[in-house]
Amino acid sequence: MAKADSNPADITNHEATASSVTNSAFVPAARGRAFARSSVWLAPALVHGLISWHILSDVRLGTTGGASTIVTVAMIALLIPFALAGVAMIVLGLRWLLLALWPGRVGVTADARSLHLAFGPFGSRTYDVDRLDTKYYFELSIDIVEVGFEALLPDEEQVANFLPRLLHPDAKTPINRTIMRFAGGTEAEVACALRPMIAHWRGEEATVEASA
Repeated sequence: MAKADSNPADITNHEATASSVTNSAFVPAARGRAFARSSVWLAPALVHGLISWHILSDVRLGTTGGASTIVTVAMIALLIPFALAGVAMIVLGLRWLLLALWPGRVGVTADARSLHLAFGPFGSRTYDVDRLDTKYYFELSIDIVEVGFEALLPDEEQVANFLPRLLHPDAKTPINRTIMRFAGGTEAEVACALRPMIAHWRGEEATVEASA
């Protein structure tokens, strides 16, 4: 499989590769960003744990007296949602950490027949392009809520700097949003890497610049 030459606009660390329109393109997941996000979630989870431990250490369920028992039960009831929030942050933080350390290749692979998203602990899924709805902002009605200022930009600039809206019956949210949640690089860089395959899905002829 022939690979494209390197390009300064390629994804961070030049990991993204785009071959000819008839082959495939790959955009790696942002492992560094995933590690940073894990810290964002795990740090407050640690604070939650310390606070919960401090509160629980002061709770004395065996204390006699009706008023004291009521206060204790009330404290525990208030602590439960607080503790659950901490557990949720730990789980999410660990998922991002696992993505950063995932041993296999994680990222987006696009070819003529499918769009495959592999994000380690966040799961993997494959979408057939025959049922993929691929439209740029200039092709959407201005009344659609998700259309923003990007729709006012020239068509060529939208194609160069943004992913099209990618909808599929099996996807609950637009796939382009999921891609940008995990992919490394800016949206313009991701759009550049995937442009040959997007053009192929749309029945267009990829330009030499897009496939370089």
